Amino acid sequence: MKRFKSGRRKAEINITSLIDVVFILLIFFMIGSTFEKPVMKVALPEAESGTPIREKNIEIIVNKDGNVYIGTQSYSLADLETFLQKRTAENPNAAAFISCDKDLAFQKFVAVMDVLNKSGIRNAAVKHDYPQN
Repeated sequence: MKRFKSGRRKAEINITSLIDVVFILLIFFMIGSTFEKPVMKVALPEAESGTPIREKNIEIIVNKDGNVYIGTQSYSLADLETFLQKRTAENPNAAAFISCDKDLAFQKFVAVMDVLNKSGIRNAAVKHDYPQN
């Protein structure tokens, strides 16, 4: 080490072990994180405008045949209403996100929205794809 005229050593910080720790933390968080995969594949319609929503409470999936799912569990409209009423009793500010197939009959979409309204869900958003430029 170089000595200065006053006899003190030049201060140095060795960051070699710090880089190892940061790398191990990075690996830990990559392995520990979960990546959300869609439970069911539906072809979403495209919209010109909209805002992506990051939080998620209840995701309702309606396929092109009109079958309603939450996760992989299938629900009739009456069962869906009962389920949603229980969820709104627990959390009055619960939000629902609806993923409908683009070929779904509009009447079925209206029926699902009616169930949301009757069950007390006041915050609902329809998921859609953004056009690829």
